Amino acid sequence: MRVPDQNASSSHARLWRWHFWAGVCLSPTLAVLAVTGLVYLFKPQVEPKLYEKWLRVPVGPAEVSVQRQWDNAQSAFPGWTAQSLIASAGAGRSTQVFLKSKEGPPLTVYVNPHDGTIVGSQRTDRTLMQLAHDLHGSLLLGRAGEIAMEMTAGWAFLLLATGLFLWWPKKGGGGAWYPRLSLSGRGRWRDLHAVPAFYLAGLLFLFVGTGVPWTGVTGKWISQIAQATGTGSPPGFGGSPFPCDPAPGQKPLPLDRLVAVARERLPGATPTILWPKDPRKAAVIRWKAPRPMDRAYIHVDPYTGAVLADYRWKDFGWIGKFTLMSVALHEGTWLGTWNLVLNSIVGLGVLALVATGAILWWKRRPAGSWAGAPVATGREPLPAVFWALSVLFFCLVPTAGASALALFGLDRIQKQWRRRDVVPL
Repeated sequence: MRVPDQNASSSHARLWRWHFWAGVCLSPTLAVLAVTGLVYLFKPQVEPKLYEKWLRVPVGPAEVSVQRQWDNAQSAFPGWTAQSLIASAGAGRSTQVFLKSKEGPPLTVYVNPHDGTIVGSQRTDRTLMQLAHDLHGSLLLGRAGEIAMEMTAGWAFLLLATGLFLWWPKKGGGGAWYPRLSLSGRGRWRDLHAVPAFYLAGLLFLFVGTGVPWTGVTGKWISQIAQATGTGSPPGFGGSPFPCDPAPGQKPLPLDRLVAVARERLPGATPTILWPKDPRKAAVIRWKAPRPMDRAYIHVDPYTGAVLADYRWKDFGWIGKFTLMSVALHEGTWLGTWNLVLNSIVGLGVLALVATGAILWWKRRPAGSWAGAPVATGREPLPAVFWALSVLFFCLVPTAGASALALFGLDRIQKQWRRRDVVPL
């Protein structure tokens, strides 16, 4: 039996309708984000155990040159070109050489530094953590997937804002500050959804916000603004801009020289050394430290070994620093164990909210309706704060704003063609 929506003429019902559609659109991708984020969160703890057979090697009496390790990895896979490496972190630890090919997949090759032999190899893009990373960022759908996940971020802002408006209590107590477990049916599930969501709201806003600066569209225009205002990152994230001028016939120095520079300037670290694709450009020593304040980008002339630039935290503008902090917080590396706990709470909380939201939808859905969207026919205006927040969110994430306009148009058409009553909130 269908019960008319008693709030259909109120702004409450209109907010509920927006919250409903945002939840319907977001639930699948939010679940993917939560699961993949939880998996990737424990990369430093899981990967050493997953690939221990390649990362650990028998300790030998000495080590062969890094250049020989690099050459052996490249010669073992004809058609692939070595582009970067992580040198052995010490006795019994392998060197990782990263190869790319125009036709084949990228490879990670593990080399025994004590004798230069190949320990093993695997596709770089098919490791567990890389799959989790790519699913989290693009659903393995390339550019279209990046846009979809960016839209999810914008809609998540709206979902949180409408949820807080719907939760806002007329009086304190049960259903506001704590769930009323004595209730049964929809009432209990409503409390189990709304009350935890309120306590998680601040963290959810924080984690959605820290994911936006490195998205495909919004992140790009933020980067452009930072570059135009000189408040971004120093050059060289995708390769060094510094030119080199070798003498005719001059060959690059052995990679051991770059490794020596890395160990001198970054003692105890395991940075990645990126060899330049253009022989007239500098090599880059990149250290993605857990704490953003410790990260380093060192540009070295591969022909002379001269350090051309050594960029650290002080060389980043405020937007660049904000981006570094966002990435570290989002990936759970900045605050150590506390960051792991914080991110785990967020990931598990999102999964719980998706589950309780789905149960609520199923219990409220009228018979014969595939959606059961709340009906809101009233003219009462929505709160000005809601409109201000919506404009702000959708300006920050324009892909979500465009999809919101499209959904608004479809919603208007749907309400004209079909009218469905739903169970009251």
